[in-house]
Amino acid sequence: MMTDHSGHSMGGMLTKEEFSKLESSSGVTFDTLFLEGMIVHHEGAIDMAQMIKDTTTQEVNTFGLNVVEVQSAEIREMKEILESL
Repeated sequence: MMTDHSGHSMGGMLTKEEFSKLESSSGVTFDTLFLEGMIVHHEGAIDMAQMIKDTTTQEVNTFGLNVVEVQSAEIREMKEILESL
């Protein structure tokens, strides 16, 4: 979990250790670590996008709903790829 300058946090950010492990891996190990990290990252994006429920701006609402839809589809795809590795 990373914290930005305003004190809010976003799940799904790789730690230095996780990034280092990814950087030093290759092949199926790299693919697995990459996909697992991206799934968690996308889940963090979905959590953030769901915060728009109180917006009064239609464009922001539409964007947030689109993020949830697209990122959810990509998570399903990445999980399928992981199963095939």
